[in-house]
Amino acid sequence: MTMEGTQSNSDERAVSPVIGVILMVAITVILAAVIGTFVLGLGGQVSNAAPQASLSFSSGNGIDNVTISHDGGETLVASDVTIVVRNDSASARFQPQNATEISVGERALLNTSNSDGLLRWPQDVASSENNIGNRAINLSDGKKYEVLVIDKKSQQQIASATITARS
Repeated sequence: MTMEGTQSNSDERAVSPVIGVILMVAITVILAAVIGTFVLGLGGQVSNAAPQASLSFSSGNGIDNVTISHDGGETLVASDVTIVVRNDSASARFQPQNATEISVGERALLNTSNSDGLLRWPQDVASSENNIGNRAINLSDGKKYEVLVIDKKSQQQIASATITARS
């Protein structure tokens, strides 16, 4: 009877080091994953995601006006976006200064010919930075233009479309 008790006791002691090694390996793997995430900068990218919104664009109500309609998704803050209007020969960036919000069902009207970049978001004024000098972009009837809305914080595109200028 003494032998059986001794043998059983030594088997139990052999299990402890194995469990200890498995725990140490698991802790090492978890620490390596956490440190790797911070070193590669993957953690910071999650918080800098662009807002998700469905926008539609149209031309009309004057040749140089672009209407941006918020069809769904998150509310956008005007001062957090840059609007780019471009084609093969010209490009202009419009940067609203006011923190006015645009929610689902609302529209913004961008006047692309105004060098001040008049943007009613719904009642907002924007400044423009133009890639081809200090002039805004004049839309030509029947020509196609690409319109992009870019999130300033993440530098990611929120929405884009190609429109045909109409008076």
